[in-house]
Amino acid sequence: MAAPELSKTTLRLNATRTKIMKAGGLADQVYTNNYFYDYLKKMKAIHVGEYGRGIEFDLLDTGNTTAKEMNRYEKYDTTPGTETRTALFEVKKIGATAVVDIDSIDENTSDGKVWDIVKVKTGDALDAIQNRFETDLHAVASSSKYMLSVRDLIADDPTANPTAYNVGGIDRSSSTFSYYRNQYNTTAGVAATWTMATDGKASMRAMWSTCVKNAPKNKGAQMREPKMIVADWDLVDAYEAIHDSNDLHIRKDDKVGSGFRHFIYKLNIPVFPDDDANFDGRMYFINTDFFGLYVESKSNFTLGKWIEPSDQDAHIQKIKVRACLAGSTWKCHGVLYGGS
Repeated sequence: MAAPELSKTTLRLNATRTKIMKAGGLADQVYTNNYFYDYLKKMKAIHVGEYGRGIEFDLLDTGNTTAKEMNRYEKYDTTPGTETRTALFEVKKIGATAVVDIDSIDENTSDGKVWDIVKVKTGDALDAIQNRFETDLHAVASSSKYMLSVRDLIADDPTANPTAYNVGGIDRSSSTFSYYRNQYNTTAGVAATWTMATDGKASMRAMWSTCVKNAPKNKGAQMREPKMIVADWDLVDAYEAIHDSNDLHIRKDDKVGSGFRHFIYKLNIPVFPDDDANFDGRMYFINTDFFGLYVESKSNFTLGKWIEPSDQDAHIQKIKVRACLAGSTWKCHGVLYGGS
C-alpha cells in the first residue's frame, strides 16, 4: 500500500492529558531524579508559580546605624544610615521539544499509538531538561545563561574567582557589601582544611554556630538555625563512621536495629547525601527560611485539542522550565569545603 499523500496526512494528539501535563506536575516530572531538588522539596523550599524577569528581595541589614549616647547638649545625628538595597535574581529558562512527524504516524495510526509516541518523545525531552537542570543546580555557572547554582550562591570563597562576584545584582567581593557573603572555610573558627575523622565535629559545630550568629536578628530563634545540611556521599559516610561507637541499638521482640535513630545534627537538622561530582568535599549548611528554588514550568500541549494540519509535516510540543535559586540573606548559610 502506498504511503498517504502529505495533504491527506492527519497528525493527531490524543485528547487525554496525563499526569505529567497536569498543572504543577511537570516540574516534579522534570526533577524526579534530582537529589538536591528532592531535599529542597522535603524542606518546603520549592516555590512553584508564575514569575517575571526575576525574583526581588529586600536585604535584611537595613536601618540607621548612627545611634549614639548623648549628653544634654548634643544633637541627634541626621546622617543617613544603611539604605535598603533590593536584590534581583533573574529567572533562567531551560527548554526542549518533542517532535511528532509523518515518519512516526499517518492517517491510519490509532489514537492509542499516537499517544504512545507522544509520551515517548515527551519523555525524551523531559529527560534532556532534567539533565540540564541538574547540571545547572550543582555546577559553577560558566555562562550568563546558566541559573546560579548552590555553589555560586553558597560559595567556597565568595570574594574570589571562579565564583561569580555578583549575586542578585550585588557585588559581594566589595568590602562595602561584605554582609552579603555566605560563611565559608577560614582559619578563624572554621577549619580551612579538615577531615571528618579528626576535625568533623569541631568544624561542623563552628560552622553551625557562625550561621546562627549571623542570621537576621529580627527573626525568631527557630528561624535562625540552619534547616538542612547537604554533603557528598563520602563525607556523609565519614560522618556516620565517627558516631559508630555511639550507635543506638534497639531490640523489640525479634527485631534488632542498629545505627542512628534519625540521621540528624544538632537541633533536628537532617543531613542529606548528594552524589553529584560538583559536591565533592563539600558540606552545605542551608537555612530554608531564607533560601529557596523558584520554578515555573509550561507546555504548549492543550487539553482536548486535535491537531489536523494538511500543509505541514510535524507537530512540535514545546516544554520549558524557568527557575532560579534565590534568597534574602547569605550570611546565615555556610559551606565547609575540601573535606575528606
